[in-house]
Amino acid sequence: MKWFIKCLRQYADFNGRARRKEYWWFEVVYAIVIVVLLVPAFFLLGDNLDEDNIYINLLRNPFGWIAIVFFLVMFVPSLAVTVRRLHDIGRSGWWVLLFLGGDIFDAIGDEITEYDPTLAIIFSLAAIAIGILSLIWMFTDSKPGSNQWGENPKEMDAAEVEIEKKEEEL
Repeated sequence: MKWFIKCLRQYADFNGRARRKEYWWFEVVYAIVIVVLLVPAFFLLGDNLDEDNIYINLLRNPFGWIAIVFFLVMFVPSLAVTVRRLHDIGRSGWWVLLFLGGDIFDAIGDEITEYDPTLAIIFSLAAIAIGILSLIWMFTDSKPGSNQWGENPKEMDAAEVEIEKKEEEL
């Protein structure tokens, strides 16, 4: 939970680096909250589901509205921690646009399925490839030492623990 709060404190901070622990704890807490909001939202709908448009379903009850507001509020911190995570592995934060492009490819693939199934498959495969690349990068260990975006946060945390141990001994 402390990592989630840390990301909220750095709401729109796109500078510096974020280690894996910070990124993944933020994502886990974010996902849990979204699920906690979406399950009752869809449960309350019962048989009134609009299978063609999931977003219409979300607008039909308060839990859906809360989930949408939560998503919108968390978009910037999620983007910021992703950019800082990319910095931590030595990549420019602009790569995050590729990840957003993967979502766009997926949406395009869904929309053109009935018009051109082959092209829809190509867009969907591109989205899957981008998703796999993003997972690989988000699981990649920090680049050792400092880089153009700052000191390695993992090494800084280790140094802080060492200082605390020395202070306890005194």
